[in-house]
Amino acid sequence: MITDRHQDMERSAISENQGWLKTISVRYLALFCLTEICLIALLYAAWQYNRTIYLENRSKHLQTAASSVVIRSEAVAHAITHEIIQQPEILKPLQGAINASEAQRKVIRKELYDKLYDTFQRLQKENPLLLQFILPDGTSLLRMHKPEHWGDQLF
Repeated sequence: MITDRHQDMERSAISENQGWLKTISVRYLALFCLTEICLIALLYAAWQYNRTIYLENRSKHLQTAASSVVIRSEAVAHAITHEIIQQPEILKPLQGAINASEAQRKVIRKELYDKLYDTFQRLQKENPLLLQFILPDGTSLLRMHKPEHWGDQLF
């Protein structure tokens, strides 16, 4: 009987130890999961921060590049306007086209095209561009890049 009682006590002690171990295991598991969740959240926050910084830097870089293109295009447009278009041999026919008949505009169109063709082709090799002459009433007089299209109202 003593042996049975002794075995019962041992079983009871083992059972209590297993219960205690189960409680500790569950606590450690919960602590481990909570730690993992915190680490994942921390890694995600760091990733978001780095992503935001990268996108801001990339955006600034693209804005700078776009600004450079616009500034360069404006410089080219101003140079073309001042050095090529605003010459008396170009301005005089343009002024005459304002009140000219359609037949006269055809002659002026050909004259302008012939005068500017070589210069336009040279410019096209370096900087693709569109060059168009528009009359004050919004009529397209000449598109150097598409000389066959003219006479349409642009505004």
